[in-house]
Amino acid sequence: MVRGCEASVDVDHLAPTSRARPILQQLMTSAPAAAASTAGASSAPDEEEAKKVARELEERIAGRYEKLRREEQHLATLHKQIQEMEGPQRHGIEQLRQEIVRVGADLTQWTGELGKAEKRLAAATAELQERQQVKASLSERLFGLLLESEEMRTEKLQSVAQELEHIEGTPAKAGEAAKT
Repeated sequence: MVRGCEASVDVDHLAPTSRARPILQQLMTSAPAAAASTAGASSAPDEEEAKKVARELEERIAGRYEKLRREEQHLATLHKQIQEMEGPQRHGIEQLRQEIVRVGADLTQWTGELGKAEKRLAAATAELQERQQVKASLSERLFGLLLESEEMRTEKLQSVAQELEHIEGTPAKAGEAAKT
């Protein structure tokens, strides 16, 4: 709309977004000053000049608004693409976090099992050493008893051989009997 020397543009109609509104309002506030500076002394040529300036302003505003609208659409498209790209990535990250938590719980459980197993191993090792000492002690005792038994057997054979010598009077046979 044109009123006198001023151009009036419905800013809310041209710029529905909140980001574009301040830019258009700034352009509109500078438009009356530009129109007033170009106005001459006569009213008829001034009115045509004002209409021309108003049309140019409206065209410039409409061009800038259209450019702004395209940029907003482009930004919205980029934002949507980023969200679509982040969706699977976020899902993958969440799965990894859940897996880490699960593995951490398993690790805690197995650490406890390891501690129990190490205690059982230490107890079993101590028991094994004790049993090996008992075995060694019993083996020594058995060996000692066998030696003692063999000595007693040897003495008994010697005494029997001496008795036989006494009875028979042959010392050679007693030596052979002692060897066997």
